[in-house]
Amino acid sequence: MEIEEILKRAKGIKIDSREVEEGDIFIGIKGEKTDGSLFAYEAIKKGAIATFIQKGFKEKLPYSPKIFEVEDTLQILWKIAEIKRGINENIKVIGITGSTGKTTLKDLIYHFFKKLNKNVLKSKKSYNNFIGVPLTLCEIKKEHEYLVCEIGTNKKGEIEKLTKLVKPNSGIISKIGPAHLEFFGNLEEVFKEKIELFKNIENPRYLIFNENSYGSERINKIFENVIFYNLEKENYKIENDEVILNYKGIEFKYKGGGYPFLENLLCALKCIECEGFDIKELRNSLYDFEMPPLRMEKIEKNNITYVYDCYNSNPISIEALLKTYKNSNKRKILVIGDMLELGEYTEKYHREIANLAKENGISFIFGIGENTRYTIDEAKKLKMKSEHFENFKEMAKRIKEILMEKDIVLIKGSRKMEMEKLKEYL
Repeated sequence: MEIEEILKRAKGIKIDSREVEEGDIFIGIKGEKTDGSLFAYEAIKKGAIATFIQKGFKEKLPYSPKIFEVEDTLQILWKIAEIKRGINENIKVIGITGSTGKTTLKDLIYHFFKKLNKNVLKSKKSYNNFIGVPLTLCEIKKEHEYLVCEIGTNKKGEIEKLTKLVKPNSGIISKIGPAHLEFFGNLEEVFKEKIELFKNIENPRYLIFNENSYGSERINKIFENVIFYNLEKENYKIENDEVILNYKGIEFKYKGGGYPFLENLLCALKCIECEGFDIKELRNSLYDFEMPPLRMEKIEKNNITYVYDCYNSNPISIEALLKTYKNSNKRKILVIGDMLELGEYTEKYHREIANLAKENGISFIFGIGENTRYTIDEAKKLKMKSEHFENFKEMAKRIKEILMEKDIVLIKGSRKMEMEKLKEYL
């Protein structure tokens, strides 16, 4: 049976058998721990009208005419995504990439469109890779007016392929910085990869770029009519638990966030303007905006403020976190886990954290992970109070020993470091 024919009857596309509902198509994708092809029969029992599995798995499952064996299930997912995008060619698609801030920016733009009563779809969570992006396209319905799609990369060539799949008609690059250097080699190669988003948009409605990003001085020489945003040219405040952006005479307030949030907010407003809407309509629209998990997540406990900004970490996101609290008169403690995928620059950027911490008024640095040994070593050279730990339990015990009322504890680390586990002990 042709995929197009099955799609006409399908309710949705699923790759997790636990999420399958009556009328869905199930695609068995190989994961880190198991292979989804093994769960095709479970999906059928839940009501899947068709399942696609990797060649060689059919003999491991009970017979069903709804099981189709294919050479590559990921290719099937991409094929369905291409079909869905093709039959919804009139939807306005905003592609977003960058080394940091993609998910929050995507959520802000989506939030604003909803406030403007637009029918909009967005990438779930951080669905920005070779599985997440096609899954997002599979969710497009004919009533959707907009799609806000996050596009990520950690290898050369990925953004080009994903952009050609998504076919955005406008693009945003939030910020380019030293991320995934292990795979790209240097910052210039990261820049070349990120701008593939702009390169692969045919007749763009608009392109938006952060003026404070690497490469901003030449982006206009590569692409025409790029629209810049620059938080440092705007009137903004970071006061206690609130951030305020005064943009074109309109005050936008949000309880939470920090410097990175304000950059994303400014970019989102630029995007909405480019779509032809009056931002005055969004004046009081942030009251119910929810930050994505583990981004500037604040927890108040025993008169101590814990800030878990640990969904991921790279040099520019650490600098932004420190900048957020630079002018606070409270004592600040930095708790860091390794920044990963920095390759030959690992030592350089981990040592730089100590210098940034000193410049931004940090009183203590606590590190966990092999790479933060460089940070702690540099901090000691700078005569800063600093210690390294082997596990979260011992780290938390020591943090609690030095805590004083009204302290701010800033917690940062790459995703694999799982710094949020400190919640169990603090």
